Amino acid sequence: MLTPILSLASGALALDLAPDLGGSIVRFQHGEAALFRPLAPGQPQEARLASCYPLVPFSNRIKEGGFRYGGVSYQAGPTGPDQPHAIHGDGVRHPWRVMASGPKAATLVYQHNGAEGWPFTYRAVQYFELTDTGLTVRMTLTNEDIRPFPAGIGLHPFFPKAGATLTTYAPTFWKGDETKLPLLEMPVPPEWDFAGSRVMAEVEVDNCFAGWSRRAIIRWRDKGLSLTMSADPVFGTIVVFSPQGQDFFCVEPVTHLNNGINLRAAGVAQTGVVDLAPGQSLSGDVHFVVEED
Repeated sequence: MLTPILSLASGALALDLAPDLGGSIVRFQHGEAALFRPLAPGQPQEARLASCYPLVPFSNRIKEGGFRYGGVSYQAGPTGPDQPHAIHGDGVRHPWRVMASGPKAATLVYQHNGAEGWPFTYRAVQYFELTDTGLTVRMTLTNEDIRPFPAGIGLHPFFPKAGATLTTYAPTFWKGDETKLPLLEMPVPPEWDFAGSRVMAEVEVDNCFAGWSRRAIIRWRDKGLSLTMSADPVFGTIVVFSPQGQDFFCVEPVTHLNNGINLRAAGVAQTGVVDLAPGQSLSGDVHFVVEED
């Protein structure tokens, strides 16, 4: 059974949201050209196969789902044999409620009660606004617990790889272990230096990059289109994921390093993890501007 879809349109741009599918985007396109990887007909209705999904209340991985905070040990999840670490946050695993919608804008809300997946109570909001020239996604995470907790937000967009180049600036990357956990910050090697534009079909990578310029340009010359992604300063890290043999790549604006909670506890500075006190919010905008070449 197909999940209910909430559709927005403005000019040549169209956006489909699937609130029940982790508050994800399942289509973003310009005319007939896909800007995000679409959720193809016949695919399983799973958020991990969507076009873009929210990362909340943490980004990417927490080692084995475990962390200590305020002298207390906590467990996030799920974890298992196929994925030993808690990954991609909690919000993507749950339905979101439509709080408001119109022809060009919509607001989705997820309320977490502190049970399975994340041990603290929080409220997450995504606001989507479509114009003739692009898309803005505003994410807000509010601590509704009686305790502070370590927090982060991010977006996980999937871009079509065929004919695509990526241009962005990030001077360092985090070398990872065999399970993709960051170990050591290093200067970017030439094959992962995107400042001069890289053909993504030739790149294999799955790493955090630091010192990001908060601006990335994806260009498809065969489509005559470019998509410029820019993010608020809170999104100080990107994860670039380009798997070999797949028809997509990801450039994920996030607020903190993978496993940042545990890295900070181990003495790593500037992980990007935010201590969110009861009642406090963490918020930021990501913009996608479409241009015809």
